[in-house]
Parts: sequence; structure tokens; C-alpha cells
Amino acid sequence: MNDKKKHKKSIVGNIVFYVISACLVFFIAVNVIAPNNVVNIAGFQLSVIPTPSMEPNINVGDIIILTKVDRDNIEEGDIVAFYNYINMNGVWRYERVVHRVDRVDNSGSEPVYITKGDANSATDIIRPEGCTSVTCAINLTSDLILAEVKQIGANHWALRIPLLGYVVLVIQWLFRNPILLLLIVANIGIIIALVVLLKKNSKEKKRTGVKEDQKRIKAKDVTSDKEHQRDDDEEDGSA
Repeated sequence: MNDKKKHKKSIVGNIVFYVISACLVFFIAVNVIAPNNVVNIAGFQLSVIPTPSMEPNINVGDIIILTKVDRDNIEEGDIVAFYNYINMNGVWRYERVVHRVDRVDNSGSEPVYITKGDANSATDIIRPEGCTSVTCAINLTSDLILAEVKQIGANHWALRIPLLGYVVLVIQWLFRNPILLLLIVANIGIIIALVVLLKKNSKEKKRTGVKEDQKRIKAKDVTSDKEHQRDDDEEDGSA
């Protein structure tokens, strides 16, 4: 009975493990192949933080949980996601940015949201794709805000999974360096081939060993039978 219970627990444990692993692999694959189309299930998204602009509340490598934003109720202190054309180490990219609403300007016909990274000293300049100057900057209005970060508790802690996003960041970096990726894939292929070859040799040795053991056992049985027969013959002769 105990063995049956253990077997059932083992099956359930394996199913849970494989389901979680499959979800993580799917999430990582989507982030690598289509980083702008992050997993969106039941009104929430998962996103990886690549820069330290929101430290110490959100760190590099954290996976954050974005939820659908209520555009009529965006307030100061909310952490929101939007696209911005930014200069990252000398390279201009249209990236999804996750920053906090520093203040709300209600002086115009519609609210304008001024955002800033918690670790930054200056507020964001919002640029559409292709804009590299302040002159073509635009206001961040509610229709440009994609989502918000779920915050919990009295201290408004950002809901996040620490460090797991480093896997995605490393893979994304590798895809931007195809030669290095090719070398890594080749090395992994060589290692797998060696492991398979070693396992094959090990199995062959085991089979050979088993066959030799079987031959020895048969030879021993034949010898034993002959000795028994001789002993029987000697006993019959003495009688």
C-alpha cells in the first residue's frame, strides 16, 4: 500500500515538474524569439528587466508581472510600461520601458504622465521610434501606456520574481552575437555526442560482460555436472 502511495506521489510530482518546466521554457522561448510579444495570459504579462533604472525596487534580471492598466485611474507612484526610443550604450532602440509615474500634469485637455526611473535623477524624455532629438519628443498620454506593474502591501512592493530573468537576458545577448552562439551550440553538440558515445560503449561493455558471465556460468554448470557424474560412477563401481 505504501509503495502505491509513493508511486502516485511520484507521478503527481513529475507531472507538476514537467508542467512548470514547460511553462518556463515556453516563456523563455517567446521572450527570445519575440521579446515585444511577451506571454499574455488572463490579463497579465511577464517581462524581464534589462537595466538598473528602477533599483532598488526592481533589479536587473527580475521578472516582473505586468497587469492591464486602467487608463482612467493612472496615478502618481504607479509603475507603468510604455515604449520609448532610447540610447543604450550608443545604440538607439525602441524598447519597452518600465518606470514610475513621477507626477501627473492635468493642465491640458488630457492628463500627461511624467515618468522617471527610481534610480534616475532626471525624468524621461518620451520619443517615438526614430526620434533622436528633444525637438521631436512627445507627451506620454494614457493611450501610450501599455500596462502597469502589480504592486502589493503598504510599501507598494513590485510583484516580481528575482534573478530568473537572467536566463532570458543571456539568451537574448547570445542571439545578438551569432558567432559566439554558433560556437556554444557546436560545443554542446560535441559534448552530447561524446556522452551518447560513452553511454553506448558502456552498454556494449555491460552486454559483453553479461554474455561472458553467462558463458562462465554454463561452463561451470557443465563441469559441475561432469564431476557429479564421475562421483556417481565411482560410487556405483565401489558398490
